Amino acid sequence: MPGAKRFLEELKRSNVDFVVHTSRDSKKMILAWFKKYGLPLPLAITSKKIIATVYIDDRAMYFDGSFTRLLGQLQKFKVHWKEGHPFKDLGKKKIV
Repeated sequence: MPGAKRFLEELKRSNVDFVVHTSRDSKKMILAWFKKYGLPLPLAITSKKIIATVYIDDRAMYFDGSFTRLLGQLQKFKVHWKEGHPFKDLGKKKIV
């Protein structure tokens, strides 16, 4: 994506380590992709969730302690590269 390389370079210049968390099986494939595009390399590539200061994800949702606000966020949720809102009807039907 445009801007990704500059973003990762700024992280490195600022001494901010980053880790790639993936559900894909091939860590070698992901590392090769970083190298192919001349991107700064991550500290690690893992499928395990690690302790971090912040997580950046195209499908993440911030939970601030309010389930009501979370429900509203889920209803509006949209992945930047997909059409539609998959949870738009969530919470509209009463559960008996």
